Amino acid sequence: MTKEKFMKYTGPFRGNEKWTRGLHILNRILTAMGYVSYPFLLIYLIWTKDVRFFQALLVPGISFMAVSLFRAKLNAPRPYEVYEEAPLIPKETRGHSFPSRHVFSIFIIAMTFLMLSPWTWFGIVLLAAGVFLAVVRVLTGVHFPRDVIAGALFAVVVALVFYSIDFGAGSHSKSVDNTEYVTEAGKGTEESTKEEFTKEEPATEELATEELATEELATEELATEETETEESATEEATTNENATGENANVQSESTGVEQGTAVAEPQPPVPQAPVIPADDGIITVCLDPGHGGSQSGCTFNYDGVQIYEKNLNLTIALKVRDYLTANGIRVIMTRSDDTTVPSLSDRVDYGFQNGADYFVSLHNNSSSTGDPNHNGSLAIVTTSHYIAPTSLSSDVYGESWNLAASILGELQGIGIPFTTDWNANENSGMLQRPGTSGDTYEDGSNMDYYGIINSAMEYGIPATIIEHAFLSNESDYRNYFSSDEQLDALAQADARGILNYLASR
Repeated sequence: MTKEKFMKYTGPFRGNEKWTRGLHILNRILTAMGYVSYPFLLIYLIWTKDVRFFQALLVPGISFMAVSLFRAKLNAPRPYEVYEEAPLIPKETRGHSFPSRHVFSIFIIAMTFLMLSPWTWFGIVLLAAGVFLAVVRVLTGVHFPRDVIAGALFAVVVALVFYSIDFGAGSHSKSVDNTEYVTEAGKGTEESTKEEFTKEEPATEELATEELATEELATEELATEETETEESATEEATTNENATGENANVQSESTGVEQGTAVAEPQPPVPQAPVIPADDGIITVCLDPGHGGSQSGCTFNYDGVQIYEKNLNLTIALKVRDYLTANGIRVIMTRSDDTTVPSLSDRVDYGFQNGADYFVSLHNNSSSTGDPNHNGSLAIVTTSHYIAPTSLSSDVYGESWNLAASILGELQGIGIPFTTDWNANENSGMLQRPGTSGDTYEDGSNMDYYGIINSAMEYGIPATIIEHAFLSNESDYRNYFSSDEQLDALAQADARGILNYLASR
């Protein structure tokens, strides 16, 4: 910026005492907004026992020191030094102009609010305040435009990089600590529940009567017991899909532990080859318990217990698996313990390689706006009618929609309404979201936004993502997630929805 431009921008304010005083007051107010609000966020994170407190403390603190050291080393001159024109606010600092530490500070605090707190709206307010502060710092002659731009960009980049690292926290407004939430379900209770479920919800014509359902279940359980001995050596070495969940860190129903009990940190999983089932005409459903391992999903603190979405997803999925296998459905799982799955496409790849006919990803929700009153269920399905060359279905769109609708209908049957959050259709609970990258499927239709749905469509597998209810809503938590009986009810609803759809095909 030349001296002529500098004087052009600052000239109208020079000699005008009211304007100069106004800029001075605005500079102080905007600066104070960040510095005053930041301690309150730290206090909130401590109060909710949120492990991301350390991120919120260290990321701004260390990066602030880095900015200070860098600008001290560079020691770039201020505009009033270069142009020998007095600044419009009291300022005598020599050098240390690039980048602007005031602008950096308010932007890094704004990004902290945006990414780690439930008050995302305030983060947006602080970003706007940061823009105004940047303008004020230039108009008053204490920084060049490059100084404030660099300060803002550095803060945004630092926040996006270091707040994306998962320390067991998941998405914004989620309080966490190191306690694992695992649900207890005794084997005796589980077996009786399976039997009752099978009687009430026959998946095929052969299970139409109670007597035959009981006989089939007994046969299924006996076969499972015999097969475990014969196949455990090979199956455990080749797949995570052990039918009894013996390797799960978050145990299945037959080996559950008390909720809130801390469990040992899982060891990194050994890479395992897929086991491709024989093409024997048996329907294969791939269940995908969302998140896992270092990917916690949304996390909240209720009654002093940290509730991790990843564990709820797994507990529900293991129950659904047991109900489906008791009704003659082959089930494979993208994870059956607290394992980190590298990517969304890896989950679908695993399902395709193992002959999945359907793919159901099980999740629990959090408000997209931070509104704690958002509640209910939704299902995500494709927007495209694309049929992949590998598809075994001639109507992937229709099958995905009908499968999801069947599951949502059963969730509604146990009292969970359809949500209107996330722009879901309030009459059906369905969410369809096209991608924004401009990428298309081979038929030219727009790719889906969600990675699970996108990857499933490219393989031609009917798929849906089920969000049971909102962990961000305390009422939803207490009504649907706070006991093993409630989690079992969710699992039964999921299984009924899948079985009813398969029986109707």
